[in-house]
Amino acid sequence: MNWWDVTAGAVAGLVLQNVAYPSAQSRYERWRKRQHFRAAERASRIMEERFGSLVLVQAGWGEDGTFNHDAVTLELGGDFDINDPRVTAIRDQHRPQWLSDGLEDGQQVGIATLRISRVSDRPEDDRAGRSHRIACQMHVYGYFSFLATHRLLLTGDAEEREVLKGIAGEPNCAEPIHGFPNPFSVGLSVFCEDGDYLALTRRTTSIGAGGDWHGGKVFNAVGENAAPRDFSPGLDGTVRSTPYLIAQRGLREELGLPMVEIDASEIRLHSLAYAIDLRDHKFFGYVLTRLSRSDLQDAWRHAPDRTESTGSDLDFHSVQTEADTRRLLRRVVDEAERWAPEAVFCAIRSVLVRRLLPPAEVSRILRSRR
Repeated sequence: MNWWDVTAGAVAGLVLQNVAYPSAQSRYERWRKRQHFRAAERASRIMEERFGSLVLVQAGWGEDGTFNHDAVTLELGGDFDINDPRVTAIRDQHRPQWLSDGLEDGQQVGIATLRISRVSDRPEDDRAGRSHRIACQMHVYGYFSFLATHRLLLTGDAEEREVLKGIAGEPNCAEPIHGFPNPFSVGLSVFCEDGDYLALTRRTTSIGAGGDWHGGKVFNAVGENAAPRDFSPGLDGTVRSTPYLIAQRGLREELGLPMVEIDASEIRLHSLAYAIDLRDHKFFGYVLTRLSRSDLQDAWRHAPDRTESTGSDLDFHSVQTEADTRRLLRRVVDEAERWAPEAVFCAIRSVLVRRLLPPAEVSRILRSRR
């Protein structure tokens, strides 16, 4: 027996088993993930063509299709105010009616500048979702400034719309509108019982609580505008936040989850989207909670802020099996006029990112007709 040949063969076998094979398997798994997310992007484009109101600006860069917690930074600067006297006059003219409707000119936070950039060319950073960043300079604005710009651009009289369209120009997802507050919000698909059921709510019809916009329609269980209380100063004095912190506040205030349950849940943000009609940016994602349907229902009924919801029950949809998920998506397609665009976009994107259905199947359902 040639012991040198035996030893060489053993070494070669170990190399194949412990180095070459895992490396090839890892490359294959990365290829499969890339193929999945390319197909998911195609399905998202079909969704945009079908429903049209929201467009995907940026999908998450991570291998799971989501954004790392540090991939998006929000830096708060000064206050926004309308600087065009024509728009100021429009706001002042409508203010008495808005106050009469029970609306409040509360403070919210919008985008002054938006920048999406590559910060690393290293393959390992690409795989880990660390190769890109979204950086937003933010400003504080009053709710009536939003109504006088973004909202009246759609619902104002002909003269008001002409003035506002002249300032806003054509929709541009890459550039916030100079002279508009440009709201920023976070919406979540909430899956309970470890991801088996999607919880949805219905938007209020009360004008004083925002029901003049998609009132009565199916809505995400969490949809939260950025607010000054989401931001805090760091050691360098810069006031920052992230969409994940806004998502956590939404889970506390709109869903009634205690922090211990939020910490135990899995929150993933997967999409930055732009509303073609309202001209604002929204982050979307999902949360997986271990809570049962009845426990989640009870938490929601006692939530501190349920002003934008109507009724006393959440609506639960099973996604335990592919057949269940097909039924949910067919319902979205068949009843789209009853769903707010945010709920349509977030539900479909969450199904794709969670891989509850193959993207080709999602595309087929989206193309189907009643």
